Amino acid sequence: LLRRSFPLKKKKKLQRRHVYHDDDFFFFCYVVYSRRVVRTVDAGEIQVKRTPQDVEASRDAACRWLYGAVFQSLVIQCNDALHGGAGHETNFEGKRFIGILDIFGFETHDGENGLETLLINYANEGLQQLFCDAVFAAELDLYEQEGILDGDDALRNVDKPDSTPTIDLLVGFSRGKPGVLKLLDAQCAIGGVKSSARLDAVGPKRSSSVSAAGSRDATFLAKIHSEFSGHAALASTAPLEKRHLFHVKHYAGVVGYTVIPQNRDLDPDKGWVSTNLDAVPESIPRVVATSTKPFVASLGGLVGDSSNQGHPGGGNGGGGQSNGSGSEVAAAMAASGNHHHHRKQSAEKKTVSSRFAASMTKLASTLQATDCGFIRCIKPTPRMVPNVFDVNYVREQLRALGIVAATEVLRVGLPHRVEYAELVKHTVPAAAKKGFEGEPHDVVVACILSAFDVAADDYRLGTTRIFFPASALARVNDALAFDEAKDPERAKVLAAKLAKAKDSAKAAGKAVAGVRADSDRAKKAVAKGQSELKMLPLADIDAGYDHFSDSSKSASSSSSGVAGGVSVVEGKLDRARSEVQRAEDAVASVSTASGGDREDVLEAKAAAEAATEKLGVAEGLASEATASEEQVAELKQKIVAAKEAADAARSVVDRAKRHSAEAEAMAAKAGASARRLRLEETATLAKETKLAADAAEKAVTDGTLKAHFRSAFNAWSKKPLPALRAAADAAAAKKEASGKEADLALDAAKKALALVDDVRAALDELRRQEEERQRKEEEARRLAAEAEAKRLAEEAAEA
Repeated sequence: LLRRSFPLKKKKKLQRRHVYHDDDFFFFCYVVYSRRVVRTVDAGEIQVKRTPQDVEASRDAACRWLYGAVFQSLVIQCNDALHGGAGHETNFEGKRFIGILDIFGFETHDGENGLETLLINYANEGLQQLFCDAVFAAELDLYEQEGILDGDDALRNVDKPDSTPTIDLLVGFSRGKPGVLKLLDAQCAIGGVKSSARLDAVGPKRSSSVSAAGSRDATFLAKIHSEFSGHAALASTAPLEKRHLFHVKHYAGVVGYTVIPQNRDLDPDKGWVSTNLDAVPESIPRVVATSTKPFVASLGGLVGDSSNQGHPGGGNGGGGQSNGSGSEVAAAMAASGNHHHHRKQSAEKKTVSSRFAASMTKLASTLQATDCGFIRCIKPTPRMVPNVFDVNYVREQLRALGIVAATEVLRVGLPHRVEYAELVKHTVPAAAKKGFEGEPHDVVVACILSAFDVAADDYRLGTTRIFFPASALARVNDALAFDEAKDPERAKVLAAKLAKAKDSAKAAGKAVAGVRADSDRAKKAVAKGQSELKMLPLADIDAGYDHFSDSSKSASSSSSGVAGGVSVVEGKLDRARSEVQRAEDAVASVSTASGGDREDVLEAKAAAEAATEKLGVAEGLASEATASEEQVAELKQKIVAAKEAADAARSVVDRAKRHSAEAEAMAAKAGASARRLRLEETATLAKETKLAADAAEKAVTDGTLKAHFRSAFNAWSKKPLPALRAAADAAAAKKEASGKEADLALDAAKKALALVDDVRAALDELRRQEEERQRKEEEARRLAAEAEAKRLAEEAAEA
């Protein structure tokens, strides 16, 4: 395509080892790959030459880009044609459409399995899970429609194949850690360090880019073994092989994926990191746009739409894993070894694996929103010759396509089914047909299977067909193969058996009629009990009980702060009593000491009396709060009694419900046994149904329900919840007021004590002044006596 798209008007002289070339395709490759244009900071451009390895890598990436663009163009044209030529407007959201998906086949190679194989098998794993879920859901829906499932039927709990661990390992959608593909993307973004001795040995022979690329692959592989050690989907790998590959458990078997080849030097352009980056030269879109072929030139316009958004299944198929087109990679760095710039660009573009995973997520969402049908194609031989059936080749395809795993889902259920009309048409002799005219199909079929000695455990009767497990297939085929004309003697025997079976069916029908009556009787008893319960204010009782339960847990609310505030108020009252008593004693003491007629003593006495008065008020309020608390406790007891009685009434009705459910289940089993003509089992189930119905009736009519009803009604008749709230609020308010009065009494007592201290200080001052006066008078008398003695002495001396 490239050779025809880029003709030269004249020969070009290309100087590459001094060889002249006039090949158009070589000219295209040389122009695109031999140099790389790098834009500088100042908007200039420089050309950087590339190595042969760089050119080969760019060539391969360009081919993948071209293939992806052609594939995408084909998908768009198909969707446009199917959509009535609406151009690129192919958004099917909210519209009816039929989509065709040609899925990958599971792959495993005898040699090495690389990133491409991992992506293919990841797609298969997700689609296989969808296939198994759809098959299993369709089976359960059919069982439900035919009415062959009981409430706890074992068919509901059949283990179906689960690919969740494998998908979790690969993409990590249900775990905290990223999957393998996310680890690969991270390695592409951040690079790696040299961690392989083998790669270091390659260093002298290869460029630095080779060692760096190989180190990144080695780091990626080491992270897989360390991050996912013990994961259910990561199969064991021999210690020596862990330096080269890892193993994954798929639904079709274990596959080993080689990251670092063992027997040859590592080519950095073939490694997982480089493959995931899929670097495309920047100049490819520009060069393709210059093609003389209109179709080729138009491919450049698909660069910005590589994700195929708006197209069902877009981005899958052949282009899903190798398409390097799109705005994500249009500015990608070519494989030139400049890994610093490469890492910078990788954070700004999507990798192959990220595009593939996003495409798979979108595809899965589309498939889950539609009704899927599945077509599995099996090739009998790879040699393409007629009348040859290669057993091993076919077996491998059945395993790889997931048909074996899906068959396991059906095998454990009821895989064989026959419509009633077909069974009646082929198996009832002419002599017996008149006797079954007007009978229901299920009765006729049950009689037929009994006549052909098919055990009742070997089938289930649905609404329109009969279901068999694999173990009953031979006997069912025997019934379908019966031919009255070829075996008239057996026809007579079957006619006699059919007549006997019909009598059994009538007897079973009578037994079932009584069973239904018992089941209805139990249901009526439950309805009666529920009607009585509705007369109780159950919602109010539950709300009242929850209210005071919550208030008991939170002592800070207005209706529940009583209990929590008791200790606080009592503490205040105790402190106030102590201080008031001290104030009274102190006032009495200073009153006696001062004679009681001092003004400051009278003021202290008045403060003490005020404190005593406030204390009395606080104690009175505390007494009233205590009375309110007692009322609250009494109302709580009524609420608890109402709650217990209401719960007891509920338990009676619930017990009646359980007995009614048992009666209904027994009736259903009795009906199924009657349809299978199991008379003894039907009779036993009928007895059990009657016992369950009697128990349901007794639970409602023995007076227990009425007693509990009266208890709950009487306890709640006086509306204890509003009274409880009012009493609790009153107790809280009185406690708060008592605390405030206690605080006032405490303050007054402190004031009285302070005044007493002042009185004592004044009395002490008066005492000190009196003592000083007495001391001075004594000193004056002493001086006067001394003076008198001196005068007398002088007079005596003179005399």
